[in-house]
Amino acid sequence: MDVKMNGEISNYYEFRLQDFHRFKPVAFGAILALGGILLFTALLDLPGHPTDPGFAWFAVWVMLELSTTTAGIYLLASGTWRCVPINARRGAIIGLLTIAWLGALEFVAWVYLGGADDSFVFRGFLVVTVLG
Repeated sequence: MDVKMNGEISNYYEFRLQDFHRFKPVAFGAILALGGILLFTALLDLPGHPTDPGFAWFAVWVMLELSTTTAGIYLLASGTWRCVPINARRGAIIGLLTIAWLGALEFVAWVYLGGADDSFVFRGFLVVTVLG
């Protein structure tokens, strides 16, 4: 499998890089949806309804954070991808890590809005650290 031919990426790596580019809009849409859920549950504050989005919100958030952060770091630092020029992978890396950063901001907003107590935040970061 030839990686570079006259300064261009081989078809194999170009095809695999497209998978990461296709994942970015899906992850961005999911992060926006999580942010919308968080915003509307905080703003509506209806009597008799919980203001906490709940465990499902947190579970989806953890999956998105792990997948986008892992994919971005994989493209950045993996030995397999280091043979591909950084200019070819830069858009995917920056996009995935930006989505992960937006997700981290949503988690901070969730904690700030009172969605979690201190022990839950500690356990959440412990789970993310162990799995990441």
